[in-house]
Amino acid sequence: MKKILGLAVVALFGMGLALSACDGGGDDGNGKKDDVKIENDNSVTPPDGDVTVPEDDLGGCVPACDGKQCGPDGCGGTCGVCDPGIPCQDGVCVCDAAKNCAGKECGPDGCGGECGTCKEGFECNLGSGMCAEKVVGNCDGKQCGSDGAGGSCGTCPCDDCEPDQVVCNTETFQCEAEQAKDCKWIFDCFDTCPEGDQACYQNCVNEASLPAQMAYNNLMQCLTDSGYFDCFDQFAEGTPELDACLEKAFDPCMDYYYECFHGDLDCQGLNACFSTCPEVPEGQPNPCINDCWSSGSVEAQKAYTAILECLEAQGYWDCAQGDSQCTADAEAKCEAEFAVCFPPGTMTCKEIFDCMDTCAPTDQACFSNCYQSGTKEAQTMFGEIVDCIIAECGDQATPECEDSALKGTCSQQYNECLGS
Repeated sequence: MKKILGLAVVALFGMGLALSACDGGGDDGNGKKDDVKIENDNSVTPPDGDVTVPEDDLGGCVPACDGKQCGPDGCGGTCGVCDPGIPCQDGVCVCDAAKNCAGKECGPDGCGGECGTCKEGFECNLGSGMCAEKVVGNCDGKQCGSDGAGGSCGTCPCDDCEPDQVVCNTETFQCEAEQAKDCKWIFDCFDTCPEGDQACYQNCVNEASLPAQMAYNNLMQCLTDSGYFDCFDQFAEGTPELDACLEKAFDPCMDYYYECFHGDLDCQGLNACFSTCPEVPEGQPNPCINDCWSSGSVEAQKAYTAILECLEAQGYWDCAQGDSQCTADAEAKCEAEFAVCFPPGTMTCKEIFDCMDTCAPTDQACFSNCYQSGTKEAQTMFGEIVDCIIAECGDQATPECEDSALKGTCSQQYNECLGS
């Protein structure tokens, strides 16, 4: 009210207007009105008068905040506001630390103090107010990504990275080259889409390179023309009839499939990759096998497929478990197909054994590579030793039984191998 009244008076004088007093002011006989004077205390003094008029008499209000921290001031205003969560009682902010700390071990009590502290090795979870074991970040062997404690182990590219390694693999925490958005990438992208989300599927195709889009379209068009997708309408899922229909319809599209799903592994590398895959229950999909297959080159996939088809034609998969003669006869009839994928190497039979001695017990890829590095004669000699050990000890031979067989029943074949 004081500021409003003062501003009004100043404004009037600024416009050259005269203000006459309500009482006691008048003409001095010369037609001149007495001027109104504004005192420093913002009260109004009539001319020629000694009595001041208090603001209350003019309708003003004096706030009553003496001794108050909060609450109304009696003039429509406030004497102060308490911090959030602290109530105002009789003009005083009342903070109840005990109430605020109920059920808490640590953290602020809302009154400027703490509800408690955590012991060494623990830290306060401010959200729950409870002490939790402190998580220590770990960046051992990591080039990028999270340290597991809310921090970062770095970003890509890194100082030790190749120029093209600009993407952080969130599983290995290593910087890698950005994945080429090829035809295979389109199908990997599909796996990230919600089921039936056509917009997401289309976006995956649109983001791929132009050659990848062409390869994808060629495959889809071929499968459509061959009736592949019609099989799902004709036969129930999981039935032999559906499997037969799909296999027949897929066969003419194999070249388009190879064009879309291929990598750089040669046939031996493809086989070595398969040997690293864990076993899964019969009838269950094995993602590792699929990943290996799509990592093989077109030539490797075709050569490996030829071996599988030949073995099937020779009844390889029908051989009784442990019938090594049956499997050996089937393999012998597919020697030409095997030679394309596994051309003989230069190692002797003894060198194959020496090579295998360097392999870790579970490194099947290493064992396979050693075997494939032998000459045809060395592979045959090594195969005879394996057959002898299986006949003596069974498919799951223990190291003790193998040693005993090599020194006894299979010693002749073993000694011939070592002398090669």
